[in-house]
Order: sequence, then structure tokens, then C-alpha cells
Amino acid sequence: MLQDDLYKRILGEKDVSSLPVDTNILENGFTKFARAYAFTNEGLEGLMTSVDSQGKRILGVIGSADYMISSIFNGCEDYIGVDISIFACFFAELKFAALKKLDYSSFKEFFECPRTLRLIYSEEVLPQRIKGSIGGVSSFSEEIYTSLRDELSETAKKFFDNVIGYHYISSNGQQIHFALQYLVNAIDSSEMVYIPYLKTKDAYDTAQKRIQKTTMPILRPDDIGVIDGSINSDFDIIYLSNIPQHILFPDSVNIIERLSSRLKHGGIIVAYSITDILDDLERRGFTTSKIVSPRPRELHPIDVTIFPTAYLISNS
Repeated sequence: MLQDDLYKRILGEKDVSSLPVDTNILENGFTKFARAYAFTNEGLEGLMTSVDSQGKRILGVIGSADYMISSIFNGCEDYIGVDISIFACFFAELKFAALKKLDYSSFKEFFECPRTLRLIYSEEVLPQRIKGSIGGVSSFSEEIYTSLRDELSETAKKFFDNVIGYHYISSNGQQIHFALQYLVNAIDSSEMVYIPYLKTKDAYDTAQKRIQKTTMPILRPDDIGVIDGSINSDFDIIYLSNIPQHILFPDSVNIIERLSSRLKHGGIIVAYSITDILDDLERRGFTTSKIVSPRPRELHPIDVTIFPTAYLISNS
């Protein structure tokens, strides 16, 4: 099934150039029009060291697409990405295209955003088109986007054509990229060292060579907890990120149990922040093990000083 066909199943006749954006994940949970994550706020470096993805088949939440890209970087055989937010799929396409075509400095220039611009995403003001960089910031440059556009699905092109190159005026008079309203978090260069493929130029170059030889993974704008018959194979790794944290008990345990039936023998589920359901998982016959958290760091803009704890879940 083509990527555009997967989008059409969700969008129907909706105009992709004027989709609503759900800005309140904490209140509404993850929805099909929830903001995407620009970059991960999880400890991927520790996870990728602990979980070998070489030659593995992986089903995973797309989120920021950083785990997907890091898994390809580490040599996974196949990756199917799933995310209930269609914006997560669009931004994953864009990030994949950027990694394929841009050098290290251009990639960082395109995606990074100073911390000072992060707290005004909720403002609802009319966008306007402004050429070039603003205030010394050139993230989501229209010129760079144009060089990536041909790599995208037709649906993603229509979406980004409508937001790249547009800016809006914040209450303090700053001109802010309109595309940022679709993102939960942006990132500055000091934080990129916590993402394996962005840690150094050499790591980026290695990841880029692998991405250039890789077909864009299937990106499904679906609920990962409901795997239908169109995904007809089993997986070595199922990556849930922090999805269980946002689902009420016992549904969180039921989803893990249901997904475990799609694991190969010896396969694992990776999930964050599941301390509240560990006992229930063990009562259902699952084995869990904790990945040691990486070193503390500041997360923006909320007061969190360590990465969330990752757990490996198996039923073998």
C-alpha cells in the first residue's frame, strides 16, 4: 500500500492544507491531530546500547522518528512505524528526507530552534509569508525544504507547502515559524548529543549512508494498540515509547499483552515509565528488566532532570 493511500484512509476528503492541530496532549491524550515530537526526550543512547537492533524486524511508535532512524543506523532489517498522529508521520518523512540529503550542519540548521521560542506555540495568530531567516534563526528554511520536497509523499508535500515559509508574529513581536505550532518540542544543538545519529558528524555521516540505501519505512497513521491483518508478520522488537503511561489501567496491560502475541520467540517490547503496572505484567507471566538511566540532564521547558526509565518486557 502506498504512503498516500495510508493517509487517505485517515483523512478521507479532508483538506490536508488546513488540518486542525490538537495542542493539549496532557488533557486530550494522543489524537490523530496531536502535535508531533520534533526530537526525542528519551534516553536513546542508553537504549540503543542495551537493545541490539542489528538484523531485527521492528514495529514501533514513530514519535519523533529518532528511534526509527537510530534503529536503521544500527542495522535493523525492517521497520514499520505507527503513530496515531498524522503530523508525526509527516515530520518523520521530512526528517528522513533531510537525513538523506543534507549535510550535518544543514540538518541542524533546518531543525534546531532556540529555547526562547518554545513557550509561545499555543498562540493563535494569522500566519504570513516571510522569506529567509528570522532573528538569526533559519529553522524550517523554505530554501532547504524545497531541496527535500521531491522525497516526500504527495500528501506530505501538500501539508508542508502550506506551513514551510510561513511565520506568525508572537505577542512579544518575534516572528515565529508557523510550522512550529505542529510540534511539541524543538531542540537546540546542545541537546543533539543525546541522540545517537546526531551526536557527532561522523555518526551523522554513517547514519546518512545507511539511510541513502534504505527505502522510506512504512508510516502508518494508526493506533499501535490495534494491529490489523494488513501487518501480517511478527517482530523481534515492538517499541511503545511512553504510550502505556497515557493509557488507563488495565487497558495499558491489555495492549502490551495483545501486542506480545506479535513477537517472535525471544522478542521484546520496549516501553518507558511503566512502574505502575510492573506487578500486573508479572502476574500475567511477563518478565521485565530495567535499562539503567543515562546521566541526568535538563529537559525543556518543564522541570525534569533525568530521562524516563526504559523497560524491556518479554513473555518467553
